[in-house]
Amino acid sequence: MGSMASLSMASRNSIGIFSFRNPRPQSFPFSFSIMKYMCTNLSSGKAWKKLIQICKYFFSNYPVYPVHHLLCFGGERSSLSGSTPGLWSPNITFNPWEKTIIDFKFAADGEAFDLKDKIANLWIYNELDITMLYDQYYVKKLFSKIVLFNAEIIILYYQYLSWDEYQFLTSTAPIVKRADICHCIIRNSDDSMVTFDKLLETFKDLISL
Repeated sequence: MGSMASLSMASRNSIGIFSFRNPRPQSFPFSFSIMKYMCTNLSSGKAWKKLIQICKYFFSNYPVYPVHHLLCFGGERSSLSGSTPGLWSPNITFNPWEKTIIDFKFAADGEAFDLKDKIANLWIYNELDITMLYDQYYVKKLFSKIVLFNAEIIILYYQYLSWDEYQFLTSTAPIVKRADICHCIIRNSDDSMVTFDKLLETFKDLISL
């Protein structure tokens, strides 16, 4: 009886020592070469997200976090009307007689994040939505964290971009279903403004502008 109790206690203790930093060893049904191939030949952000959710091996070997919808919003809403800005078209109020409050939202698939914190590199594979009235260079700050980008929906309001940055956002996705680029300034390397016809050339197959 004593030996059974000791065995049971030992079993519970052995389970308790494992944590995220000290994970339980896993045995895979695939060879190492196949596992490596899965890490280096990613089919889509959606598939990669499923892989890192079911097995910690993949993220530890390729620490890139896939994001379906990245939302960065910083605008104003009327404190008198009580209206709340939507995710697509914020209610920006410029009436000097009407009090306004600043509303901020930063979310990656609904999870709050802050660029000031240490976050993983990002793979944005469906939608990038940035409306930052009070930080026109916010999208530039994101570039240091984005390693893969093939979003089908691009929404940019009140942002300053270089021509190279604009090309990165608009030419890497196979099909851009929707592009809302409003109140943005896009400049060439010589600081001249990029013409509208040149902006359209980077889209491979634009459905809605």
